[in-house]
Amino acid sequence: MKRIILTILIFSLIFLTFDLTHKQQPIINPTSTTIIDIPTLIIDAGHGGQDCGTIANDGTYESVINLAISYKLKEFLLSFGFNVLLTRTDDNLIGDNSLGTIRERKRSDVRRRLDIVENTENPVLISIHQNYFSLPQYYGVQVFYSGNHLESKKIAQEVQSSAVNHLQKENKRQIKLSGKEIWLLHNVKTPAIMVECGFLSNQNELNKLKDDSYQNEIAFMISIGIINYYLKI
Repeated sequence: MKRIILTILIFSLIFLTFDLTHKQQPIINPTSTTIIDIPTLIIDAGHGGQDCGTIANDGTYESVINLAISYKLKEFLLSFGFNVLLTRTDDNLIGDNSLGTIRERKRSDVRRRLDIVENTENPVLISIHQNYFSLPQYYGVQVFYSGNHLESKKIAQEVQSSAVNHLQKENKRQIKLSGKEIWLLHNVKTPAIMVECGFLSNQNELNKLKDDSYQNEIAFMISIGIINYYLKI
């Protein structure tokens, strides 16, 4: 089995060079080292192509933001030594696009995403999405987790805690078990989470989510949560 050594001193140096907040708190012991099996982190940029996901009032597509954050998350996780795989790399559905209706193509797309997870060795699914609500005041990161694997809840909690500690101090949202409405998390059997990075219905958060620097902060925050999870196993 391949192994990875996550040297905490190196991670600490990387963390200190990335200015997420004005007041950073140490999240690790810089003298310790953790050895884990190398997982393949599957980053799933939700939606794509004809399925643009939710649409902000200014016409911004969720699918576009999902992909931008996913690419940034990939680079961070690769730099920490993980195997990383993207389910989609452009603005297209990944299923059978020759099917006759959008509904059929979307169904084929999500099943293809499940196939990717099931055919990957030692996978962990990180699905990237954006939220939307009819009332514009709602905002903030919230992480959902699959009930089919015990580790999913632990990973979700680390990512949610990372969001509070390093990005949104006032965020009171709690992690949530996914139901049948999140088909991919409901059906996947390996560790899996879905990160709702923010609300496209909140204008202030929308402006941030469209900003390249904030997308980097979101991606790095998620990677911190993933690292913290592996430091505790």
